[in-house]
Amino acid sequence: METELIVNNINFNTIPRGQTQKDVNKSILKFFAELKTKDKFVFDSILDIPCGKGEFVSYFKKAFNLKNVCGADIKKVSLPEIAVYEIDASQNFTNKFRQKFSIITCISGVMEFDNTTGFIRSCKNLLDEKGYLVLTNDNCFTIRDRISYLLFGKFRRFNLLIKESGSTYKYIPIQELIKILSENKLEILKIKYTSLYSEDFLLLPFALLIYPLQYFYLNNKYRNFDKRLRKMVYPFMSLLCRHYIIYATKG
Repeated sequence: METELIVNNINFNTIPRGQTQKDVNKSILKFFAELKTKDKFVFDSILDIPCGKGEFVSYFKKAFNLKNVCGADIKKVSLPEIAVYEIDASQNFTNKFRQKFSIITCISGVMEFDNTTGFIRSCKNLLDEKGYLVLTNDNCFTIRDRISYLLFGKFRRFNLLIKESGSTYKYIPIQELIKILSENKLEILKIKYTSLYSEDFLLLPFALLIYPLQYFYLNNKYRNFDKRLRKMVYPFMSLLCRHYIIYATKG
């Protein structure tokens, strides 16, 4: 039975899923609730880009009683007591804001637009000196995805043919995000894999078979890479969980 996490009289287990995988929004809220409690991290502002319909940022505002809350998306939406900007995330949007933020979140967003490098650079420029950048994305290295690619030449989340107006079209793997974050001098503090469904446990025997091979390959082929980073990027759960969350900071 899941332990309740209540902060400011709000049960984080009731957070809406929004337009992402299950448990993603809840995991992010838990992270900052625990960070605020244990490390006394003081945050007073947040930007969610792209914010979609605003489920996450609205709940975040309520949970932490923040006044300085912003959202941004390609199409502007109206949210109570939240400033929402109409922004193309593939373009430099630094000058759209006259402030910096304690937290910037991009939840299931990097697959929806081009110029990921420019996007992360803009986010970095809008972060406080000790602010947090949170990126989440679909994990395409699961056993399910590997089988799908072997049989059909596609990752499970992406179609073989995409319509002109189709969303979620850009496959961007975790190692590419890690590279871009590193190039922009953003320190990766934590990577959490989440969104595990009951049917995923059916592939547990395959994961137990594959993981030792993957572990041996990583630790021999990439021994010059930081060992801590190798463990964070490719833990055992990366073979089963459908989504991951990257927490990075300017220092």
